Amino acid sequence: MNDHAYPVYAIDQNQQLAYINDACRAALGEEADELLGMKCRYHAAGQLPPRDQLAADLAPPPDVFAGGRAEVPLTLPAGEGQSGQYSVQFSPLQYEGGAFGALAICYPRAGAGEGSQADRRHDQLRIWRRSWRQRFSTSRLVGESAAIRRVRRQIALSSTSRLPVVIFGPVGSGREHTARTVCYARHGEGSGPVISIRSELMDAEMIQSTVRSFVRRCEEADDASNASLILLDADQLPGDAQSELFHLLRLIDMDLRIVSTARHSLLERAEHGKFREDLAYQLSTIEISLPPLCDRPEDIPLLSQALIEQLNLEGARQLRGLTEAAADALLDYDWPGNIDELAAVIAEAAAATSSVWIDADQLPKKIRHALEAKRFAAKPAEPIELDAFLAQVEEELIRRALEQTKGNKSKAAELLGVSRARLHRRLESTDSAEPTDD
Repeated sequence: MNDHAYPVYAIDQNQQLAYINDACRAALGEEADELLGMKCRYHAAGQLPPRDQLAADLAPPPDVFAGGRAEVPLTLPAGEGQSGQYSVQFSPLQYEGGAFGALAICYPRAGAGEGSQADRRHDQLRIWRRSWRQRFSTSRLVGESAAIRRVRRQIALSSTSRLPVVIFGPVGSGREHTARTVCYARHGEGSGPVISIRSELMDAEMIQSTVRSFVRRCEEADDASNASLILLDADQLPGDAQSELFHLLRLIDMDLRIVSTARHSLLERAEHGKFREDLAYQLSTIEISLPPLCDRPEDIPLLSQALIEQLNLEGARQLRGLTEAAADALLDYDWPGNIDELAAVIAEAAAATSSVWIDADQLPKKIRHALEAKRFAAKPAEPIELDAFLAQVEEELIRRALEQTKGNKSKAAELLGVSRARLHRRLESTDSAEPTDD
């Protein structure tokens, strides 16, 4: 196998990389041999060391370990003489006891096109992770919509300074995740100590003791550099705690960066008298507004794939992705709970499926019911022309009355409870058959 012109590798029944040929070594680079024996889980999410992430890149779709075959796109860091773009053919390798491993042959490709939509989203996540993951540690920032690109630019700007940042947006939009990304975006775990404070639990005494205790710990451990305080739901901070925090921050002799989260802009709340104005300005040097999920629906399929692969990373069970029917159903939902609700839906659907795919039938009932309600509401109401309808009813009643009276207009008028003259006028305005005389 070593003489094969294309990269070839094998994964055993324990999902561990068991073999790579020389062409594969050239494609993977210097760390190729160190990958042998590592787990290859199907995910492109999570903040992992480069070697672990590279091992994950080589994982086949989960159904290969059940005896299936697959051809999927694969993008690897381009080594010397390598394109980095491959189409990988996976074949099952059966072991004793019926367990399966996988044999992979990588063929150079000109562009994307192999595999399912879920496979292409998986490869897109790999590419996205390489370009952004070292700076943005949360999958909540996945996407290519204009709104989320703006957020990533703002995070990049805020991470280059120690200026105070406020992150605001609707419930479930990922405010706390984004706050942590701001803290860790530049130096990762080396960014310095970080403390989170839940504002609704604070009063003046508690905010003072908590902040002073954190500052002392940083100074005693000689770890004050790059320290950050995350003030969660700052708009819920009581008035006495706001006053105490404002004066406390002016007294602290340490470069403590404050990253706050809120449902609404603190400056706007201050304008309406709902937040202390001087503190709002002190905390809001940089503002980052998170969009609701309904404003960036084009990101939902990729976000869903990232959340699925996060589950793959956390558990032994491996999923491949959404079917297109499931992806379409998620696009038709309004997501009042934003990304947190999407994460809960994906987790529930993943637990419900017995396949490596999440289909529309495994989505929670609220998604299916909302889709059915939207389809019903989308049907245009048929207009009712009342005069025309009543004229048709009257014409039908006259026809029946004349049939029962064998065309006798006097008896028909009596049967209908109208005068003979009125019946004549109605007959003249219709195309009814000529009745007989009395």
